[in-house]
Amino acid sequence: MKKGLKMTEQFALSVIAVVVCAFVGGAMLTLGILALLFKKRG
Repeated sequence: MKKGLKMTEQFALSVIAVVVCAFVGGAMLTLGILALLFKKRG
């Protein structure tokens, strides 16, 4: 039982890590695009 739980925990952690990375990457990309747009306007 413990081994199965550990595997599920690792899977959940990896999924959370991927989601966090995607969220952070998307946010940084959006900020970068906005910065470029503002620079072009300025």
